[in-house]
Amino acid sequence: IRSQFLLLGEVGPILGAASIFIEEEPVQVTSMLINLTQETPTVTALLVYDDQRRFLGTALLDPSTSTNRTYKVAPLSDFIVEKRQERTIYVRPRLTRKDSGGQSNQIVKISSVTVKANGVWSSRQYTKVSSESNRFPEFITARSTILSVKNAGGANAALITGSRRELAR
Repeated sequence: IRSQFLLLGEVGPILGAASIFIEEEPVQVTSMLINLTQETPTVTALLVYDDQRRFLGTALLDPSTSTNRTYKVAPLSDFIVEKRQERTIYVRPRLTRKDSGGQSNQIVKISSVTVKANGVWSSRQYTKVSSESNRFPEFITARSTILSVKNAGGANAALITGSRRELAR
């Protein structure tokens, strides 16, 4: 069971992952664009990692786009994908604190990840887009989450009807 909540002021869990596979030649990844399904001002940045848990860079809101849903990380000078070798990147959100304007109840979902790369042998430009909408789960921002619930009565105690009854702690 995974929580689909993103706590304000923290770095959240993995929002999604994308695979990179180039058949023709090794490539050097130069940039990545991560698009969200909707504008989410509470997401200040997206942190990008590779499949070996190495931090690749911070994707910030791309001012060159007309919507406030695209985050860009560039340049990525040392991320090379070898010929016919699948590599994966994954993304985690950094959220604004409540005191700094972070808001609860905002939907955060990746709609697509675009990877741009240059061929090591030919300098040819490659663009790969991962946009399977069912692949990326939906999250919601929240000020807090429930960590545990304990029965207020005995382990096998019955629930009693009525108002103002303690059910759990």
